[in-house]
Amino acid sequence: MSKARLLIVLVVLALVAVGCAKAAERTIEGAIEKQLEEEGGGNANVDISEDDGSVSIETDEGSMQIGGGEIPSDFPLPVPEGAEVVSVISTSGETAGSQVSMTFDPDHFDDVATLYDDFFNEQDWEVSRSNSDSDGIKIVFISGSNDQLTAQVIIGYTDGEEIASLTAQYGNN
Repeated sequence: MSKARLLIVLVVLALVAVGCAKAAERTIEGAIEKQLEEEGGGNANVDISEDDGSVSIETDEGSMQIGGGEIPSDFPLPVPEGAEVVSVISTSGETAGSQVSMTFDPDHFDDVATLYDDFFNEQDWEVSRSNSDSDGIKIVFISGSNDQLTAQVIIGYTDGEEIASLTAQYGNN
């Protein structure tokens, strides 16, 4: 099994373990650490937070934080006013980057799309945009890149829903 697939499976198991007793949590953390150490040949530390269900994984190659609701301080993309953070995934090391999922009032859908269009264009990034509006589902995909970063934003809304969704992510080149 590839490292990426294994990591995904292990993270899913860890998230399931969040609702279990503390002893089971420590057992799952230990099992994930052991597997990562065997796969990577280095040290690994896994921590499952009972408070917010987040999972932190640190290895000799970098770290990953999944869950929680705080946007990383170095997140380079704008956050729309009034948006609520749903989840955060951050990595460090060779594949450093972050993904933030948010919800917002659908009345501001076009304003949010414009926010990201303007941001990418003002930064002189190479930008592409595609739109889809079919069967009551509206999606805008905007991507941009410069010499250091590549970023994508997906904004979505389904007619009749009370919230719209936004996923903003970036990674180092």
